[in-house]
Order: sequence, then C-alpha cells, then structure tokens
Amino acid sequence: GAPAATTPATTTSNGAGGGSSGPSGGAKQAPSLEDEWLEFNDKEVLPFRQELIPRECFGGLDGHSQRATGSTVTNAKARLKRNNAYLLVYERVETFAEDEETEEAGAEEGKTPDVPPSTSLVLGNRNASGDATLESGAPSELRRRLRGESLACLDDVLDSPSLARSSSSLSNAMTPAVQRAVWDESLAFLFDRHTFNVDHFRFLWHIVDCTIPAASPPRAGLRDKELVGSPREAPEPHHMELGACARATEVGLQFLVDVVAHARAKSCVPSWCGQLLSLAQQSEDVAKVALRLLTGEDAVARAFPHEGDTRVAPLDGARESRGWLAQMLVLCPHDSSKDAFIHLITTLVAQVRTTEMPLYLVSDAGGGGGAAAVSPPAGPEDQSEPAGCTAPVAAATSEPHAGASATQASADTLPETRSALVRTPLRGEAKTAEQHAQEPRDPTHCGAKSWVSPVTRLVEAVFELLESRYGSNFNLSHAVQLLESIASLGRAERLMMLGLEVPSRILASMLPDLTPHAPCTSRVMRLFATLAMACEPLDSTPQSLLPPSPFALKPFDPTSRHFLDPVTEQAFLNRAFLESAIASRPDEASTFLQHLVWGGFSEKCDRVCKVLVERTIDGTSGKTSKVYRPYFRVLRNLLTMGDDAAHERLGHCLPNLVQRCNRLIERRETGDEEFVYEVSKLLLWLGANAPEAQGLVTKLRGGSGGGWGKWSRYWSHPPR
Repeated sequence: GAPAATTPATTTSNGAGGGSSGPSGGAKQAPSLEDEWLEFNDKEVLPFRQELIPRECFGGLDGHSQRATGSTVTNAKARLKRNNAYLLVYERVETFAEDEETEEAGAEEGKTPDVPPSTSLVLGNRNASGDATLESGAPSELRRRLRGESLACLDDVLDSPSLARSSSSLSNAMTPAVQRAVWDESLAFLFDRHTFNVDHFRFLWHIVDCTIPAASPPRAGLRDKELVGSPREAPEPHHMELGACARATEVGLQFLVDVVAHARAKSCVPSWCGQLLSLAQQSEDVAKVALRLLTGEDAVARAFPHEGDTRVAPLDGARESRGWLAQMLVLCPHDSSKDAFIHLITTLVAQVRTTEMPLYLVSDAGGGGGAAAVSPPAGPEDQSEPAGCTAPVAAATSEPHAGASATQASADTLPETRSALVRTPLRGEAKTAEQHAQEPRDPTHCGAKSWVSPVTRLVEAVFELLESRYGSNFNLSHAVQLLESIASLGRAERLMMLGLEVPSRILASMLPDLTPHAPCTSRVMRLFATLAMACEPLDSTPQSLLPPSPFALKPFDPTSRHFLDPVTEQAFLNRAFLESAIASRPDEASTFLQHLVWGGFSEKCDRVCKVLVERTIDGTSGKTSKVYRPYFRVLRNLLTMGDDAAHERLGHCLPNLVQRCNRLIERRETGDEEFVYEVSKLLLWLGANAPEAQGLVTKLRGGSGGGWGKWSRYWSHPPR
C-alpha cells in the first residue's frame, strides 16, 4: 500500500520502527519524491534510526514531556514499556534458476532485467545517502552480492549471527534457544490475551458432555446463561465405560486449566468444573484419576491398565507435578476462577476420603510396589497402640459417604487415630529446638510420589509448589486456602497434615519474604486454627471453627496439645509474624496460641504474654487508638484459660494493665475510657469466676492509684 505521509530523506528505513502495531515495510516512491524510502504503518509515520531498534522494539522507557511557552519543561514523565515486539523483515527471494531464466528472457526481448525488490531496497537506501549507484552490468553477480549484504547491517544491532546471509543459501535454521523463546512467548500471548477458539470450546464441551450418561435432561445450547456449575445427578457406574470417562476427565481438565482459566468469560470456569464433577461422580476411580493428574501421574493408564495400546498418548505438559497446580493457584488471572478450582479439588477429595483415610500416611516404599505405614516413635503412652495406621483408621471408614459434601470422621475413633497418625516429637519435652533442627529430614518427605494415597500426594504437590516459589509474583494465599479447605473436611485430614509437618513447612516458605500485614497471613492463621482443633470435634458445618468459650479448648488428654515440633514453635513465635498474625486474624491467632501455651508456664508463654502486653500498651501511647483491640482480645482469652499456669500468667500481665489504666484515668484523652472499661470487665470476670485470680485482684484493689474509687464511674457509665 501507499504510505500515509512523507518524511525527509534522512528518514530512511528498513521496515521497522518504534510504536508501530500494524504491518510495516518499505515502498519505493515515484520519481517526484526524489526516490525517498519511507517507513509507514496503519497509524503513524515516524522518523527512523537504526540504532534505536533495541530500545524501541525490545522494551525500555517511553519518555513524554509537556512544554510551556518557550523551552521550559513543565511536566516530564517516563513510563516503562511492558509490551515487546519482534522485528520482522520480509524479502522477496528468487532462486538462481529463476534469475538465469529472467536474464535469458530479457536478453531475447532486448529488455533490461527487472531488479528484485530486495535489491531495489538496498540500492534505494544507498542512493539516498550517496554511498552506491546502480550498476547496469552483471545483474546476476549483483543480485548474489546484495543477497548477502541486504540484512548484514542488522547483525550489530541484534547481535545474532543467524541473520548473516550466505551467498549460496538463505535457508538458515532457527536456533533452539530462539525456538523455545518464541514458543514460550506465543503461549504467554495466548494466555495473556485470554483468547481461545469458540468452535474448539464447543467441541470439547460436547466430548465431555456426551461421556456423561443421560441421568438428567440434556442442556439445550451452550450459552453462558444455560451452563450450570453444579454436577448432574450421579448415575449408576455400570451405565458407562469408566476408562472413557477417565480419559474425558483428563482432556476436560487440561482444557479447563490451560485455556478456559485464562479466558475473559469467567462464568465458563464453574460450568466446566460442574462437568468434571459429573464425570468424577461416576466412580471413585475417576475422582482419583483427576487427583492424580494434578500430581503429574499417568493416572488413566494406572487406574485402567486394560485399555492398553488403544489409549491415546499422554497429553504434553500434563506430567509436571507443579504445572496444573501452578496454573490453578498462581498463574490464573482471576480470583473467582481460583476459588472454583479450590472447590473442585476439595469436592474430589471429599468423594474419595472414605476409602483413602487408611492410606493417608502410608508411604510407597517400593515406588509403587510395597507400602509401608508411617507412624511416630512410640512414647510411654503408645506402647499398646498398633505400629501401623491402617487398623485404627479403618474404623473411621465406616462413616456414610454423602457424595461431594464435606463429611466428618466418627468422634469415637479419633483418640485412637491421633496417636497412630501424628508425629509428636514434643512428648515429655525431651528434645530442644536445636537438637530437632540438627536431625536429618524425614525420609518420607521426598516428594508427592512417595505416598500411596492421591490425597497425600496432592498435599505434597502443593508444598512442592510453595517451596519452589513458582513465578515472579508468587502469592501463597490460594495454595494455603486449598490446604485449609481440605483440612476442614474432617479430623483425619487435619491429622494427616500434622503428620506431614504442615505448619513448620508453611512458615519456612513464608518467613523469608514476610512483610507487615502480608495478605497471606490471614489464610495461614485460619489454617493453623483449623489444625489446632485436630483433637476437638467440629460441627457438621465447619464455618465456625472457634469454640464458644476458652475453657472448651481443653484437649481430650494432656498429650494432645503437643502437635507442633520445636522448629515450628520457634518460627511461629517470630515477633514479626506473631504481630502480623494477631493484627489480621485475632480469633484464629487466639485459638492457636491457647493450644500453644496450655499447661505449665514456660518461656514461650512468657514471650507470648510479653508481646501481647507491650502491643496493648503501645496502642494507648499518646492517644488510645483501635490498634490495641486485637492484641487485648487475644490477651483476654489467654488470661481466662483455666489451666495450671493461669496464676502465673495473671501475675505477669495484670499489674501492667492496671498501672496503665490508672495513668489513662488521670489523662482522660479520647479513647481512654474504652480501654479502662475493657480492663474493668476483665478484672470483674476474673474476680467472680477464677478462684486463682481472686487474691491477685484483691491485692490490686489496694495498690497505688487510688484503688477502685476512680474506676467506679467507668463501670456504671460504660463508654458509647
């Protein structure tokens, strides 16, 4: 096409320039334009200089300034270019045979052979600068020479020897590094642009849909408003071939993760999840296939070996243990899609948990052959317990399975399963944190493929994702949310996660990059609070994980509180993490800390109380603000626990609170009345309900600060 505008003779171009988004190239103008060569595209015409190719085509800063009257700069801005571009140069290439035929035909007709566009391009540029003139003789030799020189000028700019043209051939192969870069960036472009083919979408939808038996009326059409995100009613398993169903699950899951998850039509994700759940409900084997696919196994061939060679070859890219989980939990651009994935995985786990609970902590000792039960070292109270975990947990598998709903383990079996499943290295406080840190890593922590159960493999795959710090903008919030959802299914899942040392491994991944008020802290505390209730019965609806009163936190036996190893305790008592956790999730932090300090008064209890008292008092410095509320809330719950260390905690904390209140009564600033009122309620409750605190409260009554006289008006007239 013709250029949109003209530029001076100094704006010669080889077909590339900055800021162009449409097709670009060179075109020789009429003689009236003095043989100028111009760069043009669909939007604008700009002067072009060869040395600007790296900055304009491969990122950099885009400067922009606004000038007032004269030359004074009033506003200068520079922004980073986030979109890169390829430099594409097109040439017309003719073979030597074609050249000779053209020359012979021209000689017979008495005409001068036409110069190819590539030759004209270079000669036009050189004529414009006065460096070369068109030679009339030896056109074949001229073409051969110009073929080797036409793109040689770009070698210094792009630093790519592959651009140098040989005099004998122009078919240079692309290097493997460039091939990989182009392929990766093409896939990134596909994901970032959220593009996928609608016909392909409908085709795969019909493939998955026709695999599901007609247990319910078929859906008419594929419009978004007609796609339902819930699974169909589960038909009888014998109505279909389970191998084909498993294969359809694999195909549908790959399309969901690789394409649909990155689409702008976010409403399609729940619909596809509903389709996959309908497939998984045909049989537990199909649900296990879906879980194993997420850990990088050839799950269909393992579950259905009778298919043999008739099965289609495994899909590329589906065998990396972090691949699909990374797409689901990290790389997916929409939080709603990540939540849908978490719901899908949790529902699959809930479907298979009845038969998988006995195998949660059974390791695949032979790499797929034999299995070995993993159990903690036997303590004094464990001599009568079986060494393996199959027998104790087998009793828990008798609970009825209600489809995809979250079911709970039977309460009477949990005291038995706890000692068989949970590692309790703190029994008797025999080991210090330094000794535990020097011990070798548990050999069972060698990856997701060392476990028999697909649920345990999935949890290990999530930790491989956490420990790899996948991606530059890695955020572990949704990965922790998935672990929390699985832990909320029942005590068997929570005990399994404690056996896998989930708290310490999460903190190890979190603490190096911990910042104040990190977004993942809230999720981590919710997970810890769920795991802290591993020995407590929960309601059928796990929305409320906290007990109504602190005294309900008393465990079944004194040893059940030791569910953390010393390394985890030391990491959790990191002050930066502790303050951030309490400020973001005070209820969950309170639950976790009450289990942590239950029993005797120890160094860790003193550290926790010291942090809580200091942060509470700091919130009243200068001016009382709302900052003190979460810390005082947690401190109040710790002081009202009725264990053996209650008197020591009260003696360390109450005098500081009372002394601070006496100063606030004298100051009478905004917010002071609220703090004094809250402390007054705590003291009155302790004096009436805690016998071990009555003597201390009476002693504080006659202390300095005028006794209770100045406090009485806060009790009778509480602040609004």
